Amino acid sequence: ADQDMMFIKASGELADNHHLSVSIEKRDEEGDFSARPNWAVQEGDALYPSEAERETYVANYIFSHNNLLYLEATAYKTESSFNGGRFAWLADIDTYGLDIRNTSIIDEHKFVYGVDYRNDEVSSGSAAGAKENSEQGSVLGVYAQGYSDITPQLLLSYGVRFDSYKFKQDILLDEYYGTAITESASSLDDNELSFNIGLAYDINDAWTVGLGYAEAARGKQIGDGFTIDGYLYDGSDIPVADESLVPETVANIEASITYTNENLSAKASIYNSSLDDVIFEGYEGNSVYNNIGTLETKGFEFDLAYRLNSFDFFIGFSATDTELDPRDGLYSVSYDAIDINGYEFVGLGNSRGNTWVAGVDYDINTDAKVGFSVTKVDSLDINTLHQAVDLGWTDSLYTLNKPSYTTVDLYGQWNVTNALLFNVAVTNLFNELYIDHSSVGDYSEVFGTVVGPYESGRDIRLSISYQF
Repeated sequence: ADQDMMFIKASGELADNHHLSVSIEKRDEEGDFSARPNWAVQEGDALYPSEAERETYVANYIFSHNNLLYLEATAYKTESSFNGGRFAWLADIDTYGLDIRNTSIIDEHKFVYGVDYRNDEVSSGSAAGAKENSEQGSVLGVYAQGYSDITPQLLLSYGVRFDSYKFKQDILLDEYYGTAITESASSLDDNELSFNIGLAYDINDAWTVGLGYAEAARGKQIGDGFTIDGYLYDGSDIPVADESLVPETVANIEASITYTNENLSAKASIYNSSLDDVIFEGYEGNSVYNNIGTLETKGFEFDLAYRLNSFDFFIGFSATDTELDPRDGLYSVSYDAIDINGYEFVGLGNSRGNTWVAGVDYDINTDAKVGFSVTKVDSLDINTLHQAVDLGWTDSLYTLNKPSYTTVDLYGQWNVTNALLFNVAVTNLFNELYIDHSSVGDYSEVFGTVVGPYESGRDIRLSISYQF
């Protein structure tokens, strides 16, 4: 592929306390791509000429008046398109939005409150034919967040957010025959209220504990231009009632403890996320969107850093377990929990093995430093293909093995002068061949072509920056 990118940004003070920045980014890419970029390219597979374009415009404004009035406003617009691929497809996505917020500080309290809005439109179809799919979606949010120093040791945060989602799906056409799949447009309107609360308490100068609870909600949103052939209709071509597909809601809980002194810092945290009424497409052999159950994620993280003279040592560990608790009747067989995976559940999520990170940075002098890091991901076995069993594509569940892999990265930085900076980075130093656990796994034992893409090999990059 050939990629070209242009980025221009200008910023400055319009007047005292008035700051404005505007930017334009344009990215063009063309090349020959496989039919499914999330699968590995097999020997003999055809490649298809394709072209992608994206333009993004962003404006940021800040008015800093006093402790009660610190106004921030952001507006953006993005236009993107993709032309080509296996079916000579044309997809366009346009997005625009804004965020306006103010920050007020009153004694030991800080309040951030505002409104944000985003509008998305997508259309797709044969590049040589009529538009076949079209969706529009928007979300309007109103929010307020507070931070209060209850005592010198106790910080309390609390907030509320209201979201209004609107979604519309135009008439869908059969991509091969041009005939209508649906007789009329369909729409959904959803409103949700979310809360959050958290605290951080300094036990002493070294130890801090934290505890937080947060909610969020998301209604049906537009597809990506290639997978929006799912629809808000049942098998008899009757629009699904607005209350049939409800928004996703999530509740997150996290607890942490932190230790910091002059040379040592460490943090351990545990978390639990419960995502209810997950929206997904395609169960029971159809193309209707469904609320398929609850996605439960539990995890633990630990990080430690230690400075010794000119060396900075660090280690980290993370473990996450994500399972779907399917709603009653979703499968013909009753399952208590299903490990999430990137083939069976497409973009919904994926399971990763335990991840370890270790490394060291070394300051050669005040102008130069070098460092390296090692990342190890443990192997993982999960049972998959529950829907494939229901649809008769395979006779039994399949135990997918995700092999372990280890990568090593190096970097160096040298300030030649106050204005001239050299950077060098080498990722995957030993040219490890592996499929990242966040990608589709290797299902070739049951479906010959379903293999996730291998990651890039050794990558060496040199950059030079000059400030004037």
